[in-house]
Amino acid sequence: MRPVLLAVLLVLPWSGVGGAATPPSPTTLNAALWQAAERGDAARVRDRLKRGASANTRRADGRTALTSAALGNPTAVARLLIGAGADPDPASW
Repeated sequence: MRPVLLAVLLVLPWSGVGGAATPPSPTTLNAALWQAAERGDAARVRDRLKRGASANTRRADGRTALTSAALGNPTAVARLLIGAGADPDPASW
């Protein structure tokens, strides 16, 4: 086998090519969590939490996914986030 072909075959499984998916970064998951919480999308919030998003992470403006959910009043999302460990204490916001 030629060296170039061998190198390609060794790198492919970690490159995201050929079906091997690269897991999303924690920053990407957290951003997706905030967006889902703001929209009141409980299914996406649940998925992002299962994939490793932090229930207590903060955006640059200091808001958490729980505060974002509270602004839109989606009760199901707030329950999911609190169940995943989000801090419901307003003093910590």
